[in-house]
Amino acid sequence: MDGGKAPEALTDRQIKARKRLIKIERDLGRRLMSVLEDVLIEGRTIEQVSQSKAQSVLKLHGGLFRVALNELATIYCFSNGEPVESES
Repeated sequence: MDGGKAPEALTDRQIKARKRLIKIERDLGRRLMSVLEDVLIEGRTIEQVSQSKAQSVLKLHGGLFRVALNELATIYCFSNGEPVESES
């Protein structure tokens, strides 16, 4: 043993949260989950996520983020079921 402390056991709350994240990733798919993580967890802007200043690329990633948020709202029953208007 290296003399370090043994890792603390996960709490029931942490285990449930991890299971929810796994389910959300399965429901959303890796691409939408990646955009959500980049913006909501890492604090990156859409421009940073897209790694581009081209409007078409920014709109694509902004659209992915919007879709991902709408899907989350539906999963957690925060959606009123109305479609989101496109900015096109």
